[in-house]
Amino acid sequence: MNYNNDDIKYRLPFVFNILFLLLMPAIYNIGNTFLSVVWTLLGGINAIYLLIKMRKDKQ
Repeated sequence: MNYNNDDIKYRLPFVFNILFLLLMPAIYNIGNTFLSVVWTLLGGINAIYLLIKMRKDKQ
C-alpha cells in the first residue's frame, strides 16, 4: 500500500473502528442505555463508511 497525506482521512475511520471495538465492553458495562445506543450507531456508521470506501477503491 502506498501511504501519503491523502490517505490519512481513510486511515482515521479504521483507527476509530479499532477504538470502538476496544472500548465497547467498557461502554456497555456503564449501563447507560443512551450512551450504548449512540456508541453502537457511531460504530455502525463508521463501518458502513469503510465498506463504501473499500468499494470505491476496487473500482
